[in-house]
Amino acid sequence: MSTFVTNGFATDTESGTVAESTPQSMQAEAGHVEGYMTLPLGDEVFDATFVADKTGRDYGKVLILPDQDGSIDSYDLVHTLRVRLAESGWSTMTVALSYPYQPQLLLSPNANDEEPVAQIETTSEAEVGESATTSDDDNAGRVAAAVAYLNAQQPGPTVIIAMGKSAELSATAIAQVGKDNALIWISPEWQAETAPEAQYVLDITLSASAYEETTNVQQRAVMMRKNVVQYSQRQIPGATSNFNGFEQPVFNLIRNWLYKAFAQGATS
Repeated sequence: MSTFVTNGFATDTESGTVAESTPQSMQAEAGHVEGYMTLPLGDEVFDATFVADKTGRDYGKVLILPDQDGSIDSYDLVHTLRVRLAESGWSTMTVALSYPYQPQLLLSPNANDEEPVAQIETTSEAEVGESATTSDDDNAGRVAAAVAYLNAQQPGPTVIIAMGKSAELSATAIAQVGKDNALIWISPEWQAETAPEAQYVLDITLSASAYEETTNVQQRAVMMRKNVVQYSQRQIPGATSNFNGFEQPVFNLIRNWLYKAFAQGATS
């Protein structure tokens, strides 16, 4: 049995499975994840998927950044988008991101013993802050590695889809790609103080509460102040934060929006 290494990932040439260098967390799943691969980052590797355009249209490539509770093939919106977009003329990629651990602090059973509690909280906040910085740097490196891989595989525009908390990486991600690009936010858990340097921006939001509606208005205001002309905000009525049961409407929205932005002129 032999293996070969290409583009930073190892594959078993006889069985088609990922070699022993695959991270343990994904070894059991790799054989069931279409396009599974690993990408190198320094002395380590991280999980990713790549599915080439299956239609021959070669519209461009899409990098999908999962939310903090998602994965490279979450059987929900991530899976739907990466598979269905590849069936609609786009090469797709997902990458595993590293999010800081959020501890649950417990109060002391002694209500009068305030000093130990304060000490625990202070220590935990410092640890979380350090962890967050490390995760941000690590994620920026992962995004850069993914974009470099995509550019080597597929010409055309680059689209970044950032879900939930991964929207914090928007500026980092869009700065890695060429001028022919688009940014899609899906229920972003992040408020842009400055407009991303994107050619097109699609902001897919919820409308389940007054708070979310206020947030949506604020986001639109930022984009208008920064003169982001090609900014669109779309709501998915009735959807929850993970869009369970609404995967198809979200996919239809993204596919049609991308077609109008990039593909319509090429096929007309």
